[in-house]
Amino acid sequence: MGFFDVFIKTWQVRKSIQIQESIESSLESARQQRELDSNLPEIINEIVEVNSSWESELERRRREK
Repeated sequence: MGFFDVFIKTWQVRKSIQIQESIESSLESARQQRELDSNLPEIINEIVEVNSSWESELERRRREK
């Protein structure tokens, strides 16, 4: 096997690895996005609840002054 053949085979293997890693990365990104989308209502509810709690506490302290 000559130098050029080895070069081409090496390039093909490296490209295959890059393509596989790109696909795996895309799948992981899609999974994370799905997970975020499914948890978003719960996250929003928690934020609203905590914000409401803080607003109540602020209002209570303002009345104490």
